[in-house]
Amino acid sequence: MSIFDNIGGNLLDLFMNYERREDTASMAQRAEVDEKDFGKIIALGLPILLQAINRNNNDTQGLASFSQALDQHQDVKQYNSFGELVNKVDTNDGDRILGHVFDDQQGIFERIATTLGVTPGAVKRVLMLLAPIVLKYLADRKQTNRLDNAGVQKETGNIAEQMARSVREYGQNSGNNNSASDALGNIFDGLTQGQSNNTVDKKDGFLDSILDFFR
Repeated sequence: MSIFDNIGGNLLDLFMNYERREDTASMAQRAEVDEKDFGKIIALGLPILLQAINRNNNDTQGLASFSQALDQHQDVKQYNSFGELVNKVDTNDGDRILGHVFDDQQGIFERIATTLGVTPGAVKRVLMLLAPIVLKYLADRKQTNRLDNAGVQKETGNIAEQMARSVREYGQNSGNNNSASDALGNIFDGLTQGQSNNTVDKKDGFLDSILDFFR
């Protein structure tokens, strides 16, 4: 039995589901941001993180290294709940993960921050909490489904695409009655009006591809 069994395969629900608001509030407090900013950063940061992982996995060496990293994060079953995992997330581990995943960490933090109207420091603190949870989720998928490297690559690609679709659905769905979904709606409205066009460096194509889902 995994702590991720009840999320229906949608990683975004871990952070956007109103029933888990206590857990996300705890994460926001640890990251020293309010819940609304936390929701906004997760909304862009999660698909960007997964897309970056997916991009790195297109290289044979990068895929092998990532698959090995998942093996090192297969302690997920030692946790009794998602809340327990949240409270024990190692931010130093998260910092190391971000360093491996992003070629230009600071540039990514600044682009997300500028788009969302938050500080780069806030973006980094949230993503340092998010990254280990993402790897534990993927490690659990690898172990449960007995995936080889090719299977890991396919699974990560599918989840990255799913995240981008889910974020857009959350942003458009006015029926989601909580601060995170309200914030997503505001982000979606702003980006569809072209407010972010001058804030994103077009050299980062994978970041652009995520932002495209909000246009």
